[in-house]
Amino acid sequence: MKHLCWLLLLFVVLGGGPSLAAVSQLHHEIDIELDPDAGALVAVDKMRISAHGDLTIALGRQFTLEEMEVDGKIVSVAAGAKSWKVRLDERPEHTVTIRYRGKLAPVVPAPGLGVLEIAMGDSQGSFLPAGAGWYPITDVPHFTYRINVATPPDQRAVTSGRISSEQLSDDWYRVTFHNDLPADEIVLVTGPFEIAEENHGAIRLRTYFHPEVFHLADAYLEKSKAYLDLYEAWIGAYPFPAFHVVSGPLPVGLGFANFTYIGTRVLRLPFIRETSLGHEVLHNWWGNGVGIDWRKGNWAEGLTTFMADYTYRLQESEDAGREQRLTWLRDFAALGPDRDQKVRSFTARHHGAAQVIGYNKVAFLFLMLRDEIGDLSFDEAIREFWRTYRFRPASWADLQRVFENASGRGLNRFFQQWLERKGAPDLAINDIGVDAVSEGYEVSFVLSQAVPAYDLNVPVGIATEVGEFRRRVRLTDARTPVSLNVDARPISVSVDPDFEIFRQLAPGESPPILRQVMLSADVVGFFPDADTSTREAGRALAKRLLDIGQVHETSNLGEATLPHLIIGTRVAVNELLGELGLPKTPAQLLVGTAAAWAAREDNGRPYLVVVGNDAESIAALSRPLPHYGRRSYVLFEGAKAIDRGIWPSGNSPLTITLD
Repeated sequence: MKHLCWLLLLFVVLGGGPSLAAVSQLHHEIDIELDPDAGALVAVDKMRISAHGDLTIALGRQFTLEEMEVDGKIVSVAAGAKSWKVRLDERPEHTVTIRYRGKLAPVVPAPGLGVLEIAMGDSQGSFLPAGAGWYPITDVPHFTYRINVATPPDQRAVTSGRISSEQLSDDWYRVTFHNDLPADEIVLVTGPFEIAEENHGAIRLRTYFHPEVFHLADAYLEKSKAYLDLYEAWIGAYPFPAFHVVSGPLPVGLGFANFTYIGTRVLRLPFIRETSLGHEVLHNWWGNGVGIDWRKGNWAEGLTTFMADYTYRLQESEDAGREQRLTWLRDFAALGPDRDQKVRSFTARHHGAAQVIGYNKVAFLFLMLRDEIGDLSFDEAIREFWRTYRFRPASWADLQRVFENASGRGLNRFFQQWLERKGAPDLAINDIGVDAVSEGYEVSFVLSQAVPAYDLNVPVGIATEVGEFRRRVRLTDARTPVSLNVDARPISVSVDPDFEIFRQLAPGESPPILRQVMLSADVVGFFPDADTSTREAGRALAKRLLDIGQVHETSNLGEATLPHLIIGTRVAVNELLGELGLPKTPAQLLVGTAAAWAAREDNGRPYLVVVGNDAESIAALSRPLPHYGRRSYVLFEGAKAIDRGIWPSGNSPLTITLD
């Protein structure tokens, strides 16, 4: 994934914005000695700047400025400060040299995306994200750079750019990276890597893998080549000189210009090569190749999800594509109105609710846009967008203009309704009639939606005695009468039967899933066991399960109006379920050491139940259970899921059987 430039956070604190006049160039020349095992960094950055005016410079909290020179003269700086303002005179070019050192934190996974704000290093290697301020950050948004990195001989280093030299001696490993393309961040990674390399045309492919996963190198190189071929044909030439896959101890998957960082545990999972790797390859076009105008929203995650994750499901089969669309709609159905947001307001995934909008809903937007203007116009727009905005920031308005040019039609209403409105259309079908006509049968009905109305291109299916008939119906008002002719006697009518419209699922289409509680802003937690250790294990698990919500406990069941989260041993939980008037543990979930399931009360309020044999069984779910939010139930033996699934769907009111 491509992230919002975390360095901007430093300048929020500084109150800074670009203050330089006539900036034409900023180039970093960084020489760095990095000893991950000792957690030590020593560096010199010689910045060449074509500008005049006030230049703001900052280092992260883990780093200390030792000396600053401006145009060859040492300048005094405030002791202990983390930011400085330098006045550059009217000369066209200036040199600012920063000498500094830092202490890296141990490599410990931080909550959420906190890993992007901490420079870490130990015997496992190091991870230096741009947001940690490990190199001098200025208020110039884009720059080029050359980095010379020296590490102990058992370490290897990688960052974005072209490798121009690489040497290994008894004392040091040294490598130089050049980046002559406009960049907005530098991320540096080291580790005790074994390197595999292969050229793919003009692209240098490498894997930097820890020894325990090096056997996967060939498979990752082969898949990387396939993804590069796919997107060069679809979009245009790959924009960077290299692509690297880097392993690391952090359990994440992160994408940066011409490399991706994947945790060693994650790297081993077979589906990562089939999905996540391609997603990160594609980010070299969307997010790194074409930048994001962050002030106006993030289109790149959704477009990447559509052209990567969704495309791979379609390549499997039409049924797999349908299942992916339904999964996205179930995710949205699990998102309460208090967690919904406009697509326009999405910038980055800080939590699961934001992913439902910025990834899933936006991917659906592009799916519907392709259906609206056709495959040829859509693909031409993609290529035009790349040609026009390569290494420039682009906004939703820029995307709209490109798609309008390619399709030859105005798309303002389409983009406005999907970018500016929360929620989704809520469709209904009624007043159905069937009449025999001279050439077969006429099926009439009224297609309706909640107001204010969306402009929708709604698929309708009519099953007949000899096969199924498909049409698209334009729905622009609250109610639209529809008449369709078919050759054979009709059996049923279905509105959007394959889930091709981003919409509210009807009750029968949306069985309860764990995410309905996990994504809630607040829940009422019940921990019915008398044993203190079991209750504490339940409370700890509750915190892990919730996206950002708070757990409230109450002894008065009548006050519990929020979604319920019930965690405890089997006997204690079954007694509580009886007190609450809820069904006891389903028979199919009575095996294993623990189980979790989702359900709804008669009034529609969701609840989530987790039962275990004891405190240890409950505690063992802390790591695996949060990953099963899209399921209705999961069975565990220890920390291993032994069964999972989605409750059967009911009858959809959007499918009508005809008499």
